[in-house]
Amino acid sequence: MEANLWDYLAVIIKWRRVIIANFLIVAVIVAVISLFLPPWYEARTTILPPEKEMGSLGLSAGLLGGLGAAFLGGGGMALPAFATPSDVYAAILKSRRVAEKVVKANDLMELFDTESMTSAVETLKSRLRVNVGKEGIITVAYEDKEPVRAAQVTNSFVEQLNAVNQEVNISKAKSTREFIEERLRQTKEDLRTAEENYREFQEKHRAISLDDQVRAQISYAAQLEGELAMAEIELGVLRKTLSNSHQEVRRQRARIEEIKKQLRILDEGPQGVDSEEAIGMKIPFSEAPALGLELARFARELKVQGTVFELLTQQYEQAKIQENKDTPTVNVLDRACPPEERVRPARAQLVALAGAISIFITILAVFFVEYLYRIKTEKPETWERISGMTASLKGDLS
Repeated sequence: MEANLWDYLAVIIKWRRVIIANFLIVAVIVAVISLFLPPWYEARTTILPPEKEMGSLGLSAGLLGGLGAAFLGGGGMALPAFATPSDVYAAILKSRRVAEKVVKANDLMELFDTESMTSAVETLKSRLRVNVGKEGIITVAYEDKEPVRAAQVTNSFVEQLNAVNQEVNISKAKSTREFIEERLRQTKEDLRTAEENYREFQEKHRAISLDDQVRAQISYAAQLEGELAMAEIELGVLRKTLSNSHQEVRRQRARIEEIKKQLRILDEGPQGVDSEEAIGMKIPFSEAPALGLELARFARELKVQGTVFELLTQQYEQAKIQENKDTPTVNVLDRACPPEERVRPARAQLVALAGAISIFITILAVFFVEYLYRIKTEKPETWERISGMTASLKGDLS
């Protein structure tokens, strides 16, 4: 009973009418059924990649630039390998938090005929597609039986993404504002004390004055103290959301240590410090005459507190602005519109697929029939055993 390609082809030709008839019957049945299937429409919207410093305090060139980038926007966020800010947007869009907001905003629990939020969220997500392109552009697509509702729900996802971003940004801005507010309150007291000390010393020693080099070093020290205060504020805010081992926290600590090192050079001189680091600091405050040293320290403290107070006031006002900022954080490239053409059912594809399957199954069936026929004609003993087994099975079913 060896068979070659021509034998198989001969079987197909022999049963060609059955194969074609089955194909036509299945195709017609599937085509008719597809006419009664409800159409589905897909609405799409595209979002531009997040801006690097979106939502920051606008201090990228100032002392708190790193703080704003790290917390109030996506630019400085620590992301996993190969992840981008667009991937973060996509993850937020797929989150349960956003899904629940979309369900509530569009009354989808009633539409999905469920009283369970979990069930509604699962149904919603099954109709949602979020993709990130090579350029970082995010595509949000949603399928629904109603084209207008499809567009409405799609745009709702973008609106809720923007709402979540604003909530996070405002929360972080509030945290920053409260932290600066506390430091500003203490700085006001320190500034008042420094003013009183300087005034009392000047009244007691009217003839004391400072030379130009000491004045320059006082200004430089005040600048360093201001940077130190800002750096410590940044570190305090970082510690609220990041662990002590985080790279950003370690970098900030190193920055603080370097500023303190420069201040020690001003106070004690360049002993043990490379000559390049000591340029402009060759006369430390500790080597000034007694009264001059005391006046320099009072003047320095006054200058430092004034500088810190000025910087903190600026940051405090900007933090308040950021906290009350409600401008959109998501840049929409194309807003979703009601689609005009359905995406499914794809009737032609359904008919073609069903027809192909019918041909495959029919060919298998005719080959099986031909195989049984050959056994019956060429091996009657085997056919008798098969008939006996078939009769036993019929008896069990009867």
